[in-house]
Amino acid sequence: MFNYSGQSCIDSSDIQIISGTTLLTIGDVVGSSPAGDGYRPTNCYSIIGEADSGLTPTLQYSNFFVYDTCIECFENNDLGFGFEDCQTLEQIVVSAASLGFVPTPSYIYEMCFNGVCGCYISTPNVDPSPITLDPQQVPVYVSCDDCLPSLAEFPRTGGTEYTVCVICCPCLSGATVTSVVVPHPVWTDNRGIEVIQASAVQLGGQNGLYM
Repeated sequence: MFNYSGQSCIDSSDIQIISGTTLLTIGDVVGSSPAGDGYRPTNCYSIIGEADSGLTPTLQYSNFFVYDTCIECFENNDLGFGFEDCQTLEQIVVSAASLGFVPTPSYIYEMCFNGVCGCYISTPNVDPSPITLDPQQVPVYVSCDDCLPSLAEFPRTGGTEYTVCVICCPCLSGATVTSVVVPHPVWTDNRGIEVIQASAVQLGGQNGLYM
């Protein structure tokens, strides 16, 4: 039986004692659960050194696999990270496999689920993962006040304004050229925000013409 000092992957200040029958080295990452709670990992820990063999372990090494990184450990054990909605305070757990990185507790992450975006506070909680994140980049903020205004940035406009000439004539005639703004297509980006494509014409165009 070997005893090790381990550091929680999601909260580096949380030092734990890990016990196991496998010889580990500093830097190894393992999945562990509270002693006596069975063998399904409930969190992942990085080994930072050996511990006094006389100490009673608070965690047990509950996994026969050793990982190179923390996120690899979370993904392979089907664990997820806890978040709290900045507005509703709803608690959610996001799959580590779909997030792809270990979030920092108290940081704010803008995430979209089924096309609906929100701002979420990362908590130190780790649980089995029921929610899968839409493929996306995840912006990071230090406060909800910084994150929430970004959700209101719609509709947005992209491209140069496209206009249509209605009355065209030779430039030397002195006549006025009249142009109108045509309807533009609108699409939704990967954050669920509407974007008006100003440089294009919506199918059907002005007065039903295809342009």
